[in-house]
Amino acid sequence: MKKITSILSLLLLFTIASCTKFEEGSNFSIITVKARIVNDWKLSDYQVNGVSQPVNSNGAGLEMKFNKDNTFTRTWIFGPINMPESGTWTLLDGKTSILLTKADGSLEKYTIVQLKNNALKARSTDANGNTNLYIFASK
Repeated sequence: MKKITSILSLLLLFTIASCTKFEEGSNFSIITVKARIVNDWKLSDYQVNGVSQPVNSNGAGLEMKFNKDNTFTRTWIFGPINMPESGTWTLLDGKTSILLTKADGSLEKYTIVQLKNNALKARSTDANGNTNLYIFASK
């Protein structure tokens, strides 16, 4: 009986280990995807087609807040100028993507690459076909 239990335990462990939700990060979390997304985030790195772009230089930056009620606020910061946006967010594709619906009705979809309590990486493709990777740290 102990052999069967041990074998079943190993099979379960390998099954869980092989089921990655995101491209990067751990395969298992007891904290839900929504609970990890709900946070205040600040952009720490931004890449276009794999090349890092200047972030937080000359007072420029991006801050996002995802709320429990599925609303969000996002503020683009350009020195003394702040450009706030708001809307709602929804998890899609088995909770591996985020769809932002801005107050003006426009949509933006991001694939979650990594999600931890204090780190979020999200990827999108812009109208020119560029791959944009946004790397956030919790504030």
